Amino acid sequence: MAHTGAVTKAVVPVAGLGTRFLPATKATPKVMMPIVDKPAIQYVVEEAAGAGLEDVLLITGDNQESIAEHFSRAYELEKALSAKGNDRALNAVRAPTQPNLPTVAEAGYPALTIDGLVGLFGPTGMPLDLRQRITADIRAVVDPTIEDRLTITGQLTNLGGPEEFGKSIDEQRAKIADFARQLGINPM
Repeated sequence: MAHTGAVTKAVVPVAGLGTRFLPATKATPKVMMPIVDKPAIQYVVEEAAGAGLEDVLLITGDNQESIAEHFSRAYELEKALSAKGNDRALNAVRAPTQPNLPTVAEAGYPALTIDGLVGLFGPTGMPLDLRQRITADIRAVVDPTIEDRLTITGQLTNLGGPEEFGKSIDEQRAKIADFARQLGINPM
């Protein structure tokens, strides 16, 4: 596929847990928090569409179905608003910049899921024995109730060592690169 120089696609990672906004983000993803009368992510999508981008891919995480639902058609709601003649609300529900915006699954990429990775990073060249000692110290102080709390929020804990963390990063990078290739996105 020849590169024409025109940017037509945007990939927006929105899979964060919004922990800095707790408890407000316990049940509502941070990007769905309203700014005036719309979720924050809607402004991002509208700006991207206004800039001429044709495809906006939102990378969501587990338990963030409300993001996909927000950008999906709500036929029953549209029908009810239309029947009432409430065109203002109908246009707000079916915004002109996103009337046919598909979810990732609807666009043919149901397997596009990204796991959030959290870890400690050190300087390049940090000795392996030091990294392993840090890992052992962390394992020693992690209280089982912390793991339980993280699991309840949908997070998977893995107190693996530096090699395992590096492998997870490489797997995520390869997965994203594969989807980017499928979408015709070339790295800059």
